[in-house]
Amino acid sequence: MNANMTAAELTEHPAQIPQALDNPFPYGPEVEASKSAPYSSKKSALAFFLQATGANDVKELEAKSRSLQEEAYKLWPYPCIRRWSFLSTKNAEHPIYERILKLGTESNAIFLELGCFFGTDSRRLTYDGWDPSRIVGTDLRPEWFEKGYELFSDKSTCEIKFIPGDIFDSALLPTSFESGSSATIDVETLKSLNSLAPLQGHVRAMSAFSFFHLFEEQGQFELAKRVATLISPKKGSIIFGAHQGGIKKGSLSRANSHDPNATRFVHSPESWVDMWETEIFPSSRDSSVSDGSIRVKATAKLVERSGPIQPNSTSTMGWIIEVL
Repeated sequence: MNANMTAAELTEHPAQIPQALDNPFPYGPEVEASKSAPYSSKKSALAFFLQATGANDVKELEAKSRSLQEEAYKLWPYPCIRRWSFLSTKNAEHPIYERILKLGTESNAIFLELGCFFGTDSRRLTYDGWDPSRIVGTDLRPEWFEKGYELFSDKSTCEIKFIPGDIFDSALLPTSFESGSSATIDVETLKSLNSLAPLQGHVRAMSAFSFFHLFEEQGQFELAKRVATLISPKKGSIIFGAHQGGIKKGSLSRANSHDPNATRFVHSPESWVDMWETEIFPSSRDSSVSDGSIRVKATAKLVERSGPIQPNSTSTMGWIIEVL
């Protein structure tokens, strides 16, 4: 099946949809029954999903999720839909998560989820204690928000603010802003947001999973510049996430692509750190700078999933950008 088929083409060929989505449900009986690794994180996620969706058991959760998966794939055939990404809690699996939760105990702290999809991670953050009225999610397609409301049955009760738009569109996020404002953003302002502009300089914690690698090198750089305008200059503010990376910076063959010639630009951990510390926040490596510019510490690491990482293949790269 062609991964680049349009939603219209999929609708015309419904028989192809079940085949495209023929993959294992991520929460089977072995997860429910296990009390130890490697299912420990999945058990935590399962408990969240059962409570947050209102499903009585795994079977009911699976039935509801499969239906939504099929509907979402008709809207847009993203590979991540086939891989059940809307049933993963990536924030909670990141090593920085406990510190993110601690930031949430501060009054007026704001969390922003970039590329939020169904809004699953934002809801998990609420489940773990962050004030939902101070969480904002954004994604290109508003249809994903609707699917999130269906999955969690919370359209009338969800307090998280979801804002649709293109992250490269200045109507959603201007490329620059006047820094220096220390005024806090109240809940009523957050409720009425229709762009990310009012959040510039105010976001205490921000996540971006499986997002940056959607763009080529220049696009990733431009995205990082825009994202940098959002973070609060307060010490300890954090941007974190994970996406595809490689041992060396460059274009690599895309694993699991239906196009054998497809490539993806990836950063290495070293080039990713260099970009943030020398280009996005250029004062980070110069302790003599005293003009009030934000200084950060960037870290990045490739994750081994099944054996050593090969030089010419992609791997998940987890990363953290922390304001000093």
